[in-house]
Amino acid sequence: MYRLEKGTCVTREFDTAITDEEGRMNAPNARHTALRSSKFPIVERVFLTYASSGCGIGCSYCYIDHPSSPPVYYPDEHYRLQIEQLEATDRVIVAALAPDTDPFVTPESIERSLFYLRACESSGAAVQLSTKCRIPPDVRVLLDNWSGKLRPIIFTSMTSFDLHDRLEPGTPHPAARAKNFGEHAPSWVSAALVKPLLSISSCDQRRLVDLLLATKPEAVVVGARYRKVESVGATQLR
Repeated sequence: MYRLEKGTCVTREFDTAITDEEGRMNAPNARHTALRSSKFPIVERVFLTYASSGCGIGCSYCYIDHPSSPPVYYPDEHYRLQIEQLEATDRVIVAALAPDTDPFVTPESIERSLFYLRACESSGAAVQLSTKCRIPPDVRVLLDNWSGKLRPIIFTSMTSFDLHDRLEPGTPHPAARAKNFGEHAPSWVSAALVKPLLSISSCDQRRLVDLLLATKPEAVVVGARYRKVESVGATQLR
């Protein structure tokens, strides 16, 4: 939950239960009306996309098409239209950048990230993004001087020390990425995103914990762990 100002907060789209003044639950089909008439602003989470396929990092667990191939970026009109839609809405926006690639993997991605970040800063949108790279100097300067309503949250994704070369072959080692945590100003949040989605040794986990204790990210978010069930060919939460 993002805190905006006293008496106002952001909820996740329409999946948060809304109660009336006496604390009674509104019926599910009344949630939209309840949100519109309550003191809570309507929240819309948007994904600001970069590429139709490809990334270049080549993570073995990635869900996108052709993760080892270079990004195939959308035409410039795509980015302009996304920002126009973001700026035209009267809803509180949570903008998630680069769900389809790493925002800092190439110079072109960095350029698009700067474009999106500046637009979010001027519109007052809340920002979150996740990277497996070092934060570029130009991006850090923008974040350090951020004047938007809410502090951007920059997640540095961490998985495994031992299996790094196999899981995320096109990325800096986790120890190098962790330098992101010590290089930020109070105007933005530098957080660790730990992904225990693949089994790693207890020794590996200990080293990751020691690294986080040493580098002191402002926040640590631990994702869900998944396991593959061969009998049904599905991925289930564990």
